[in-house]
Amino acid sequence: MANVKYKTERQAREAQQKKLAAWQRENCRNVMCRFFVKGDADVLEKLSSVPNKTDYIRSLIRADIARGGK
Repeated sequence: MANVKYKTERQAREAQQKKLAAWQRENCRNVMCRFFVKGDADVLEKLSSVPNKTDYIRSLIRADIARGGK
């Protein structure tokens, strides 16, 4: 892609976004969780206090796996 010349910056940006979207389709998976504001307030408060929610959740899951959790 480095050798390809685009007429406009917009075309270059769109091509880059398209390439990223294709890579993400092949290599990533989104998982969504829904929390109740009142019932899960403690969980939401904790999540809002960590700088990287994804890494925090991964570490919790990996710790559970290491303990032999199902």
